[in-house]
Amino acid sequence: MLLISLHASTAHSASPQDYCGYGERMVLILIDRTTAYDNRDRQIFASGFERIVESLQLGDKVLVQTIADDYAKSETVFQQCLPGCPDGGISGWLLGQCRSLQARADLTDFKRTLAGSIRKLLRNRQDYEHSDIVRTVARTTGALRSLPFGKDKKRKLGLVVLFSDLIENSALLPWPAIVSDNQKATFARLEDQDIVPAVDGADVVAFGFGRGHNRSRSPLQPWTERRLRRFWTKYLQSGGAKSVSIRNRLN
Repeated sequence: MLLISLHASTAHSASPQDYCGYGERMVLILIDRTTAYDNRDRQIFASGFERIVESLQLGDKVLVQTIADDYAKSETVFQQCLPGCPDGGISGWLLGQCRSLQARADLTDFKRTLAGSIRKLLRNRQDYEHSDIVRTVARTTGALRSLPFGKDKKRKLGLVVLFSDLIENSALLPWPAIVSDNQKATFARLEDQDIVPAVDGADVVAFGFGRGHNRSRSPLQPWTERRLRRFWTKYLQSGGAKSVSIRNRLN
């Protein structure tokens, strides 16, 4: 009987913990694959990545997806909930509702896996002639809004992070249409085609912004930067974003 009890206890301790039940927030990280990143880009992302991880909350469901030359080619490269134990006091420890030692080990594995997934994206160069950022943001966030989460049905998109230069060059908006066309007409066309981000109540942060797509990755001209920033701020606000921040660096 004692052997059976010990075996059951060991099996219980080895079983995985469900951290998703501790959170109600979805965090979407979109990585632009249409840019050939240089060492400066990697340094910018590495420092920003630390800030992103530090801002995560217990139970956050973190989803990392790519931005390619067509929104339909966007790929999910990571999807996990942030490990940890809520403060349940002595009773929580005694009842073994959350195993803190296992949670700390799982958190280390979470960070390692997340960093590894993104590091592959930054190191593996891709050659894209186009970049379909606008539709990727709209379709990805729209899919998350309509996704049946089951027991996570109360989970809301709370944070959206874009690592991108935000230079749109798609069939819908070939560069430099996003900065040179009449923006009022552009937004009317996007709304008519239901290409609107579903970011209601979410904080949206974009970084890696400010450099061009030319071989030298030279800084954008002031007027180009200003109009590009204005477009993306208005576009994200049109989807109900709680806040929008567009920067070169996060730190």
